[in-house]
Amino acid sequence: VILGFEALTKLNPELYIDTMGYAFTAPLFRVLGGARTAAYVHYPTISTDMLTALHTKGAAFNNRPLIARWRLLTYGKSWYYAIFARFYGWAGSHFEAVMVNSSWTQGHIAQLWHRRPALVYPPCDVDQLLALPLEPRGNVIISIAQFRPEKNHVLQLRAFARLLELHPQYRDQGVRLVLIGGCRHEEDRARCQQLEGLIDTLCLKGVAFIEKDVPYSRKVDLLREALIGLHTMSNEHFGIGVVEFMAAGVIPLAHRSAGPLQDIVRPALELAGEFDARAVGLLADSEEDYAAGMHHVLSMTPAHRRVLQVNARLSCGRFSATDFRLKFAQALEPVTVTPTSQKTLDATKKAA
Repeated sequence: VILGFEALTKLNPELYIDTMGYAFTAPLFRVLGGARTAAYVHYPTISTDMLTALHTKGAAFNNRPLIARWRLLTYGKSWYYAIFARFYGWAGSHFEAVMVNSSWTQGHIAQLWHRRPALVYPPCDVDQLLALPLEPRGNVIISIAQFRPEKNHVLQLRAFARLLELHPQYRDQGVRLVLIGGCRHEEDRARCQQLEGLIDTLCLKGVAFIEKDVPYSRKVDLLREALIGLHTMSNEHFGIGVVEFMAAGVIPLAHRSAGPLQDIVRPALELAGEFDARAVGLLADSEEDYAAGMHHVLSMTPAHRRVLQVNARLSCGRFSATDFRLKFAQALEPVTVTPTSQKTLDATKKAA
């Protein structure tokens, strides 16, 4: 709010579009500044999941063990979230046009702001990846994610260890797991060291590798070689990394929640039953599911793999910059189209 007030004193705009998640600046610009207001929401500041998870889960990356252990602290945090959600909803009601980047975010904003926002997928720059050949592919399983706790690299390593425990032949076949990602600070680097220790504990040395802060060229080389792309973050609002897998011809095995479930990996291949020729990838949410999914792809016929790769690559058109520009402009019409310009548009359409 202070930053918004400082900006307003320097420039009072006719149209204010928030893309950073600063919902509490909307009343400031609309009421005090008299501006038209719009928002493109990537991730709600608070979600309805956060309100319910306190009473159904223990300690998590966003819930300290101390709070999880004490019921009084849990109820206190729950009341804080509930009050904050009320104010967040009030602030969001001051936006005249609202867009969101995923169906998951759309659902939460609809509940919190009491309106149905427009769904506008973010533009994914994957042109270089779309040019990569679909074949040949190595026995490489890749993960691309910053080394943050919510990305759940531990689940990836445990699922890979479970895969090798159930199907030891994959060691002889040279199947390997490569985790690449960036480290923001010392905490992330310490987390990488912990993951290295877990690799030793799970007897994955020589078959599981961690590569930190790799250049883009190395990332592309791995995407060119990889067969499976792992994604294990629960409730990721969208999942651009999953789109990158699909564009590069890497078969995604993503978490069965939020963006990957509702928007990206659709339809997903079910492990039981006949092969679905429309599928673009697989979903999982447990160590056993991920191990089964990796085995399913590794043991799949080349023809079936090719179907998944082609379907996935074709579906990436939904996330293009062209599609984004068109839908973004349409969603902004409530604050950009005046009565005069509307008449001009109507006349143009009629003449056409």
